[in-house]
Amino acid sequence: MQRFLRGYTLTEIMIVVAIVAIIAAIGYPQYQNYTREARRADGHSALTRVAAQQERFFSDSNLYTADLTDLGYGAATTLSPDGHYLISSAIAGATFTLTATPQGPQAADAACSPMTLTHLGVKAPAACW
Repeated sequence: MQRFLRGYTLTEIMIVVAIVAIIAAIGYPQYQNYTREARRADGHSALTRVAAQQERFFSDSNLYTADLTDLGYGAATTLSPDGHYLISSAIAGATFTLTATPQGPQAADAACSPMTLTHLGVKAPAACW
């Protein structure tokens, strides 16, 4: 009676490991780009929310404020809802520019650092919106 041994050879296992490594090497950077771009929505929503509050403040007092505490935030700068961006406001006459500076892992998003929104609705850098 002959017994057949069943199983995988070391060569077969190494080929599978190599294929998985190649797929991971291609997929992981794409995943990082995807998550980085998805986190930009956090900055977008924070900038548009603060811009709306600036406009509301302007309609009440006929001026914009550089201090976000006047808009109901606890500090002169504030974090976006998910904490990926630090939001600040700069005032020049009857204009404002809001800036979202990436924080934590989002700081690696050099192409969109920082994102800005003005009182006229001008968004920069345009490719990041």
